Amino acid sequence: MGYCIFSYGIKTDQILNAFNSKNETLMKDVEENEIFQNYIDFEVDGLAITPEKALADIIQGNSFDNKSNFAYGYAVIGLCATL
Repeated sequence: MGYCIFSYGIKTDQILNAFNSKNETLMKDVEENEIFQNYIDFEVDGLAITPEKALADIIQGNSFDNKSNFAYGYAVIGLCATL
């Protein structure tokens, strides 16, 4: 397993405002983003959280599943790539 480095110029306030925003348009925009599409269905055996579910948790303000940190990481990559 390796690491990938992503480089995005972001506006931190936009990313922070996405959390608990309940913004369905943003959710759709991220889901349609080509970068996020690479991760949307990634899952780990035994864990129910996918990056798509993690994105919904972030935008809807749901509690996070700490065992699925990878999924939330991919969701944030999708947010950064979209915003």
